[in-house]
Amino acid sequence: MAFLFTPKEMMVKGLLLIPSYDVSRIKKLCQNTKLKDFKHWYGATPEVSSAIWKDLQTCDNVSNRINPRKARVEYFFMSLHFLRKYPTGEEQAKLFNINRETVSTWTWFFLEKIAVLESQKIVWPKEWEKERYAAARKKGKDQQDVYAVSFGCSVDGTHGRIHEPSVGEPQSKNPIYFSHKSHGPAFAYEFAIDIFQDRLVWMNGPFPASTPDREIFKNGLMKMIPDGMRVVADSGYSGEKLKHIISGPNPRDSKKLRKFKSRARSRQEDFNARLKNYKICAETFRHDRYRKKRHKASWTAVAIICQYRIEHEKTFWSV
Repeated sequence: MAFLFTPKEMMVKGLLLIPSYDVSRIKKLCQNTKLKDFKHWYGATPEVSSAIWKDLQTCDNVSNRINPRKARVEYFFMSLHFLRKYPTGEEQAKLFNINRETVSTWTWFFLEKIAVLESQKIVWPKEWEKERYAAARKKGKDQQDVYAVSFGCSVDGTHGRIHEPSVGEPQSKNPIYFSHKSHGPAFAYEFAIDIFQDRLVWMNGPFPASTPDREIFKNGLMKMIPDGMRVVADSGYSGEKLKHIISGPNPRDSKKLRKFKSRARSRQEDFNARLKNYKICAETFRHDRYRKKRHKASWTAVAIICQYRIEHEKTFWSV
C-alpha cells in the first residue's frame, strides 16, 4: 500500500525537519518564504518531492519499490538534503538528531532508489528509433520542417571532482583522471537533451576525465543516433568521423542557423548548471570507498531530480 502525500503535506513534513522551523513558524510565515527555504534545503519544490515520493512506491519494477512503513519520508528528505548540501556524516547526524550510521544507511538507500528511476525518467524517445525516425523524417521533409527533420538533440560533457586516485603507491597520481575543466582528478559524464522537448534523453558515465568527449560519444550515444539526425555540440566533438552527425559551431552557417544552434547549446549548458546546483556534483566527492558506484548513483539521482524539476517546475526555453 502506497503512502502518498500532497505537495502541501510534503512541504510541512520537509519544513519540520529544518532546525529553525516548528508548527507555529510554519503558520506564521508567508508561502513564498516557506517555498524558498524548502527549495534551498532540498533542491526541489514540494510538487517535485511529492512526485518522486510517489514514483518510489509505484515504479514499474516492483522489486525496486520502497516500503514506506520502514523507509520513512523523513529519511527521503535527508537524502534530498544530502544531495543538495552534501554535509558530512557528523553534520547530517547533528542536523536531523539521528545517529550517524542510521543517517548514512537511509541516505544512501534513498539515493540509490532515486537513481533506479533512470529507466523511467531518462529515456531515449521511441520516435527516434531508427525505423520510426526514417518515416518521421520523410513526413517532415514533405512539410518543409527543416530543423525538426535535421536536428534531434544536443550533447555535452561535464566533470565531477574526486579525490586523487593512486597508481600503485598512495602518493602517486593517475593522469587519466586529470580534468582540464577542474584542473584536478575527476569523472566525466555525457548528457543529451532533446532540442524540441523538455527532456533529458541520455546519460553516460562515469569515465576518467581525460577521456575526450568525442570518444565517449563514439562509443555510446553515436550508436543510438538514427541516420539523418544531426546532434548539436561544441567544438570538443569535432572530428572527421563525426562530421556527418555532429553539428558544431560553423562560421559558414546562416545567421538563423547560428542562432538556433547557439540556443540549443545554451539549453545544454543550463542543464549542466542545474546539476552543479547540487553540492554533491559541484564539490569534490568525498566517498573513496565504492567511489565509482556511489559517484554514478549520486549523479544519476541528481540528473533524475533535474528531470522531475523540468517536468513540474522549471522548463527550458524554446529554440
